[in-house]
Amino acid sequence: ELSLNSVNISKRDFTWSTDLSLAHNKTAIVDVGLYDENGKPIDDVASNWFIGYPISVCYDYIFDGIVQTGETVSYTVPSAKPGFIKYKNTNGDSVVDSKDKSVVGVKEPWLVFGLTNTFTYKGFTLSIFLNGQLGATYPNYLKSPTTIEYRKNQFNHNFWSETNPTNDYPANVPDGSVNPLGAKFYERTDFLRIKDVNLSYRFPQKWMEKIRVNRLEVYLDVKNLYTFTSWTGLDPEFVANSSRQLSSPQTLQTSVGLRLEF
Repeated sequence: ELSLNSVNISKRDFTWSTDLSLAHNKTAIVDVGLYDENGKPIDDVASNWFIGYPISVCYDYIFDGIVQTGETVSYTVPSAKPGFIKYKNTNGDSVVDSKDKSVVGVKEPWLVFGLTNTFTYKGFTLSIFLNGQLGATYPNYLKSPTTIEYRKNQFNHNFWSETNPTNDYPANVPDGSVNPLGAKFYERTDFLRIKDVNLSYRFPQKWMEKIRVNRLEVYLDVKNLYTFTSWTGLDPEFVANSSRQLSSPQTLQTSVGLRLEF
């Protein structure tokens, strides 16, 4: 974890200061208590614990497109009907099964950060706070074609059909059978959010003395102004479980106020 504070410009009527905080997290499993015949540590696949990886990973089949009409697949794919999901045959044998699963992402961000820039000019103060994270991957439950209740809040998917032979998304089948192995759709949760913008004006003290007021300040505050992200869900910051993904995102909040001290 690292914190930096700097005064970039300091003049009579104008100042610019910056506060930066960085938190880097890196963990790796070295031993799970399982060993091969030579005494070498091995993975605990049942617990999704893998040597050299963090304890929280995404372990799954890899989405490899959609089975097309008349397509011949060189290896056996469960229920390989047109419009169904194909899975990558990672080990190159004649069938797709649990041996083809792999680590498709890490759930722990490797970097979490916050950045505040504060500008002052005479009585005006502008403060801009940004926060974000990099490196985490999660399944996007709003894209699941398997779990029926999620179909109530789906995006406008590019569904496969005979007249729309896309490789983006399977056919629109109500029972979710298009995904027989239950593979999830994964996305990075990287984001940069304009978390808080505050603009204030403090009236000159010489004016305040005339009305016997110690401080008079007006302000405008805007929270959650905008989020830059490739995540297609509601909020990339809180995605650890399906219920949070289906809940409301952080909303834009605007407030205007007056600070008065006697």
